[in-house]
Amino acid sequence: AKRKRHLKIRFRFPATAPPWPLIIYSPGLGSGADNGSPWCNHWRDHGMMVATITHPETADDIWDVSNGTLHAQLTRALDGGQLGKRVKDCRFVIDQGLGRVEFARLIDPARIAAAGHSYGALTVQALSGQYRGSVPQFHEPRIRAAIALSPGAVSAAAAKSASGITIPFLCMTGDHDGYVDFGDGSNGMRLGVPLDNRIAVYRSLARGRKHLLLLNNADHMTFAGESLPPGRFRRAIAATRASETQAWDKISRVSQYF
Repeated sequence: AKRKRHLKIRFRFPATAPPWPLIIYSPGLGSGADNGSPWCNHWRDHGMMVATITHPETADDIWDVSNGTLHAQLTRALDGGQLGKRVKDCRFVIDQGLGRVEFARLIDPARIAAAGHSYGALTVQALSGQYRGSVPQFHEPRIRAAIALSPGAVSAAAAKSASGITIPFLCMTGDHDGYVDFGDGSNGMRLGVPLDNRIAVYRSLARGRKHLLLLNNADHMTFAGESLPPGRFRRAIAATRASETQAWDKISRVSQYF
């Protein structure tokens, strides 16, 4: 209420006895509670509680063009202040999870992790201790491990700021994970970074605590882990239901092992 933010959160509860590890999941731009469902469900089935956050202003509400064009919605979503808002959303969920009686007994405070795709990966990088300027401005010390699906940096030099991350960190990307087109034509926008920049984030992480999964025949939206409505994104690969399912299974299993 203090920030006038209405957060929609999807909780997944394991069938095992609590307390459980808690994974905070942050979706990519233009996506909400369905983002990452294959691995979020997989984590739940292996004893982990998952809280997927729908971040206002950068979630699937950008596709509602009743208040402006898609290009205008994307421009607002990419405003520099949005990353800080997303970080505070994640902190709020952790605060509520540990502070509310109905949740606190379910969560092991020593086993809190963060994961996210694209914009969500940037959010996770910030929470994990990536430098912003000369300090880790958004670092959340309660997070003990993290997964970035399609990690990002505007340049190889900028990726060096990830050297501030010292917790165990898994980067997941694909051989076609670069730019992605939102919408089409003059009303859309091309976003993303080259694959080399994503791998540069991994290379900058602390030695001995970093891991990388590089999937063949996988593009940026492979790591969204959801069915994509037609016309919203232009894919870099000719994805099929079979190929997506196979990739999602690998992402689920590798992240579970991590």
